[in-house]
Amino acid sequence: GERIIVPEGVYQPETGALSTLRTGGLGVHLIGEGDVLIHASLMIDEGGQVTLENIHFKPRAGVGITITGGELLLKDCELSPSSMGIQATDSLVALSNSVVADPPRASGGRGGPILVRFVGVSAFFARKSELHSYASCLQGARIVYLDTCALSSVDRSAVEGQGRMEVFCERSILRGTYAALSGAGTGVLDGVVLESKGHAALRVGKGLQICREHTTGGDEAGELWTKGIAADCTLEHR
Repeated sequence: GERIIVPEGVYQPETGALSTLRTGGLGVHLIGEGDVLIHASLMIDEGGQVTLENIHFKPRAGVGITITGGELLLKDCELSPSSMGIQATDSLVALSNSVVADPPRASGGRGGPILVRFVGVSAFFARKSELHSYASCLQGARIVYLDTCALSSVDRSAVEGQGRMEVFCERSILRGTYAALSGAGTGVLDGVVLESKGHAALRVGKGLQICREHTTGGDEAGELWTKGIAADCTLEHR
């Protein structure tokens, strides 16, 4: 693949202009050298496999990163979108030691676009990363894997699926006002903190295995759990 070194600096279009960068190909690797801030959104060509490393994207309008039928890895990156952060269709998105977060909003405002939205058969993998949003942090992925992550939603859910989502989550915190986790059909929660004023886990399937010994969801055991989930640990420890 092609390695592209981005020199330290602030990159932005001319005053009053909006900018979208395009990249693609197999194995393209953009590496920021020092502090790199780019005021532009990124469009990845269909089928592209792209790695972004040590870059701060802060687009002034539109979707931060758009990808279709490809693979995207954010490593040591920060994405501060003005609208939706990432729109992925039939794609794999992975984060390593990265942050995707909405900017501060006006007092009294509510809602907003989904931070990371998936369409089709898509997957999301994250390790040592953070997602913070006023709407849902993560929506629509078929498979979600979180290791040592923190996801927080001010108004909706940290992780939101459509009932067929597989979730594998360990050593992480999910926080949402409506629900911490919603619409997971199968998966494993182990070493997870679920915080919510509404539901810790909502509309989840019986195939979701929960280690109650290492997973909490409310001030008291079972306080916020969806009806039908066993009070005892559903994992077989060997």
